[in-house]
Amino acid sequence: MPVVVFFIVYLLGNNNVSFFNYMKGLWNLQALVKLGSLCVFLNSAVFMGFIQLKYEKAARGVLGATIFYAILVMFSRIL
Repeated sequence: MPVVVFFIVYLLGNNNVSFFNYMKGLWNLQALVKLGSLCVFLNSAVFMGFIQLKYEKAARGVLGATIFYAILVMFSRIL
């Protein structure tokens, strides 16, 4: 889900910028970390949806991915 949200934001934005330059600009503005945090937050909503639907194995996978993305966001904040 975080990757999908990130690409949707890119596609809805300024299309005359290459993806590499877009990422570089977000990094320079320190907005990449904020966008990553937003994506992780949305992943938590998907997790809660799977819990409500009683899809425990899917919820476990989403939780693992959420933790992975949260660790990536934490490391990017350190850099």
